[in-house]
Amino acid sequence: MQKGKYIERKRCPVCGSCQKKEFLKENTDWSACSEYSYSSRKLPEYMNFHLSKCHSCGLVYADFIPEEYHIISQYKQALFDSSLEADHAAKTYTSLLKKRLPSRRDLAIDIGCGNGALLPYLKGLGFRNVRGYEPSPASYESSSASIRENIVPDIFSSSSIPDESADLIVICMTLEHVYNPLELMKTIHSKLRTGGRVFLVNHNYQAIVNIVFGKKSPIIDLEHLQLFNVSSLNELLAETGFKTLINASFLNSYPLSYFIRLFPFPNRWKQKIGITFPFVEKVVLKFPFGNRFVLGEK
Repeated sequence: MQKGKYIERKRCPVCGSCQKKEFLKENTDWSACSEYSYSSRKLPEYMNFHLSKCHSCGLVYADFIPEEYHIISQYKQALFDSSLEADHAAKTYTSLLKKRLPSRRDLAIDIGCGNGALLPYLKGLGFRNVRGYEPSPASYESSSASIRENIVPDIFSSSSIPDESADLIVICMTLEHVYNPLELMKTIHSKLRTGGRVFLVNHNYQAIVNIVFGKKSPIIDLEHLQLFNVSSLNELLAETGFKTLINASFLNSYPLSYFIRLFPFPNRWKQKIGITFPFVEKVVLKFPFGNRFVLGEK
């Protein structure tokens, strides 16, 4: 992976304010990047672009980022090795969704679906048609054969589906990664029917766990072009025409091995623990990872 050409974002990519202050200095080492640098649930690398905090909505964002084609190319080259964690996440998201569904359940879309772990659960919630969009070929190839035909191996765009054709659009742990989150949310709004809902899951950089870990928090990452808090998530929905129904924290359920992977101590220790204590993949824990789920309605 190479650094590439940087593009300056002079304004907040959510509210458009140009008033900001430094949040974190740039920390990059391109020689340390690998095929897993743009993969999901990887070992943390603790690298980041220069980050600023918006004075208006509170969004933290990288104000100098690579060109969009360069970012997309990294996801197309990324490897995938987190099927176990993806299924646990899908179960958690399903439990959050099942009592908050739109009245109509024809088409559900999962943007940044990875290996499509959530799609069977969306079917189980009563959606007649489900479709996922995922730009990483490795993630697509890791999908179950029974669900692969429902995955489009590409990014979601304004031409992906007709306007006002979807009832639910899910975008979990993906808005931090996209080049223009405001534009994507506007597109999502246009694709939903009236009464349709958008379901977001995002990191909250102001959560206690992320404040405690600081620069060693796993959310400090090259993949994350922006980081949200409560107010910037509300602002994002308001700016794109959604009514916010809920914006709340929740508990993540993951194997103990994943908690160990994220904890800020040397990777060689993490590998030794995994070899010495293989049961860490079977023990499932619930923990407040500092994430939020947001439900918006058109």
